[in-house]
Amino acid sequence: MEEEISKASDKGDKVDKNGDPKDLLTQIKDWAGVSEALQTLQELFGGGWTSLRSAPLRMMFQDAEGVIKTTWKRQWRKAMSGDPEKRVRDHMSSPEVQKRIKLYDTASFTLGVVMVFFAEYLFLVHPRAVPLFYLFTFSLLIILRYFMYHAVKYHYFLIDFCYFLNASTALQSLVCSDISDEGTCSTWLKANFMLSHGPISMAILAWQNSLVFHSLDKMTSFFIHIMPTLLNYIIRWNIIPGSVQEDVSLSLSLWSALLVPCLGYMLWQVGYLYIQKTVIDHDPELVTSYRYMIQATKNPMYNIVKDLCQFIGVFEKGV
Repeated sequence: MEEEISKASDKGDKVDKNGDPKDLLTQIKDWAGVSEALQTLQELFGGGWTSLRSAPLRMMFQDAEGVIKTTWKRQWRKAMSGDPEKRVRDHMSSPEVQKRIKLYDTASFTLGVVMVFFAEYLFLVHPRAVPLFYLFTFSLLIILRYFMYHAVKYHYFLIDFCYFLNASTALQSLVCSDISDEGTCSTWLKANFMLSHGPISMAILAWQNSLVFHSLDKMTSFFIHIMPTLLNYIIRWNIIPGSVQEDVSLSLSLWSALLVPCLGYMLWQVGYLYIQKTVIDHDPELVTSYRYMIQATKNPMYNIVKDLCQFIGVFEKGV
């Protein structure tokens, strides 16, 4: 799933041997299905305000989503193998297909490395730009992940706590500046700091996140678990000039270090349980982090939790 969809967003048709930029732009445009998507969207919304008002908005967005997903998938297959109707894996014996896939892997690996170095450059040289970089990159990755995951009913992964904390950290970095030792922004920063340096960082181990530069899915997973930690760190220690007032200790207490973060977690958990009872439980085909983890028998966290539950009597031995 990951390879097919991620390649669809990163790979274009084969470049003309003459290297003409106009030809390249035309091929990229054709591969992305821009003309077909615009034409279909124009048909969907061409009726103006009257058709927008008379048609259910949700259905119109679902139609637009289906157009984009189908168009990209077919165009990527055509770019890789020349046949939009068959899966790329069915053409893996072709040397030309192997060459194109290798080119894609090289390009995506290079892009991943460049992005990491660019992020490091911002952190070290222009820390003021980090919140905007984080907000832009996070928004782009989540939009791409939604389309990728929705195609295989994985999209309810996006209501996990890590996404909730990412949204909280992004909003806090935008609305709070010159943080004092007291007030809402101070409490908010402390809660985000504790949560990002605690359960979210530990999730990197639990989910076995890794920097695989040619995998958009793995890079996104690593990003959403590491970036809140780094951003809250540079805000807390005033590495972003002016993020915290001078001579402010931002010391932690039992309230700010434990109780407020737990309240934030409980707030998210209530919302998650509501969605669980009203939507997820009624569709056994939906894949969530909980459903995935209890089937990931090779994951060390699965075995640790299973052994612990058997030890305290929650599960019977042998289950």
